[in-house]
Amino acid sequence: MKRKDVIRYLEDNGCEFLREGANHTVYVNRHEKKVSTVPRHREIDECLVIKICKDLEYQSHDKITQANPFYKPAVLL
Repeated sequence: MKRKDVIRYLEDNGCEFLREGANHTVYVNRHEKKVSTVPRHREIDECLVIKICKDLEYQSHDKITQANPFYKPAVLL
């Protein structure tokens, strides 16, 4: 999943940019008082996106995948 799609979803749902780390961008959900980091990679694994959403206490990341027409779910073997 594209990093920009993850960031757009977080910001659209009330998260705020907190700071830049060496390899990560830190976002905060001030309403829930939760913090999570988003790695600075072009593609972010779906499992990590789920973890970021859980860290920030968002119910689901389904809106990200539905909004991205090029999204293809990972195949588990």
